[in-house]
Amino acid sequence: MTVRYVGIDPSSMTGFFIQDEKGKIIVETDLFYTYRKDPERMIYIAEEIVRKLNIETDIICIENFSYNSVGQSIDYQYGVGWIIREHLHNAGFKYYDVSPKSLKKFATGNGNASKKLMVEPIEKRWGFKHPSDNVTDAFILSEIAKAIDKGNEYEKLKDHEKQVVKVVKSSILNKDEWKEVKPPPWMNPRSKYYFKREGLEEGSNFKEEKQQAK
Repeated sequence: MTVRYVGIDPSSMTGFFIQDEKGKIIVETDLFYTYRKDPERMIYIAEEIVRKLNIETDIICIENFSYNSVGQSIDYQYGVGWIIREHLHNAGFKYYDVSPKSLKKFATGNGNASKKLMVEPIEKRWGFKHPSDNVTDAFILSEIAKAIDKGNEYEKLKDHEKQVVKVVKSSILNKDEWKEVKPPPWMNPRSKYYFKREGLEEGSNFKEEKQQAK
């Protein structure tokens, strides 16, 4: 089967882009839902994405959250972003999280480039131009997915593009295994809060452990 490269830029107008190995565009769109009540529209966007994916062929990059951004739309971006990820996870898809800075650096060489300054370098490098910033970002994410897959075989891979691929692949967000999270101290069976909660005499189960050990 032909490998496909997928880019997802979550927002109220979620950019969604799929291309094949030869660069043929399969999906190139903004996903939105005119019914405004949430979480219905978030779920609709996530379901539309999963419906168009193929678990056998697709390598997926999704833009990570812009943690320094402010404004009324941020809560929606977090909501739709996590719902999309939840749907991908439940459907068995793996994906790479790509920070906004890494996306911009891959596209222009400058991780702080504005949307306007991204247009010309993208058109010059890949011959791609689209009226939607979200679709443009999704296209770049699909190119990052392609570069991750092809490595040095990626066409004319530049140094700053190699750096982005390395950062994305080594990110803790893209590791298969995470360290186990320890419970808070008050939940420790030897904590006085534990005994109080369970209605036990403080130290009683610790005494029992010592007796059993004998």
